[in-house]
Amino acid sequence: MVPRGRRDVWHAAFGDFEFAGDVRLAEVVALYGAAGQHGERDERTLAEALRQALGRAPAEGDVAVVGGLRLSVSEMERGRITRVGLHLPRTRPPRD
Repeated sequence: MVPRGRRDVWHAAFGDFEFAGDVRLAEVVALYGAAGQHGERDERTLAEALRQALGRAPAEGDVAVVGGLRLSVSEMERGRITRVGLHLPRTRPPRD
């Protein structure tokens, strides 16, 4: 549950959806219609792909674009990414 008055902060750090870190990137890319690199199926886990994209030791709240998806580290245990947030693009409502 998101604390009252904290939805923007929660969303910025954790995203619209959360996945286990061991979910395959290819599955999420296929589900959300994002484009993988060079059209290849990426069999890395979300955690592996996110760690590689960051290029350093991850911390909760870190964000990177991987396979056309904006992902964030939403939970870690003993130095491992265990939960990954997916941030969907935001569009502005049309003006009247």
